[in-house]
Amino acid sequence: MNIRTSLKYIVVFLLITACTDPELEADEVRLLSGQWTLENVSGGLLGTNAEVETGVANWNINLFNNTLSVTTDLAHEDPNRALLYFDEGVYGFELEEIDGPFLYTYTFTVDGRNEGTLAIRQGKLEFDSGLAVDKLLYRFRR
Repeated sequence: MNIRTSLKYIVVFLLITACTDPELEADEVRLLSGQWTLENVSGGLLGTNAEVETGVANWNINLFNNTLSVTTDLAHEDPNRALLYFDEGVYGFELEEIDGPFLYTYTFTVDGRNEGTLAIRQGKLEFDSGLAVDKLLYRFRR
């Protein structure tokens, strides 16, 4: 085998195995960052399964400064407002990747308190609030 062919194999091998953490972080930023609209709340002891009108409740996740901005069009007296996990406002958060059933699964800590897990599943954001609040699952879409 000549040197040129050997160099080609080495270059191809390096390109295939050169998946670095910054590349993975770029994928995470691309997948998680941005505007998400709540579409469904399900689970709990009462068997909640509530579809949420498009645009009524939104999360804007910013991974560059680790902030979650929550907005809603629901009036304070609207009974559906009880479905929202966070009140309107801006929250600081931390994500810690954990082993889970999906490639991107994280422990979601907001303002220093573990609030549950976040995961990307089939292009949707899922927030599992865990046992602390009756194990409700919040699904968001772009």
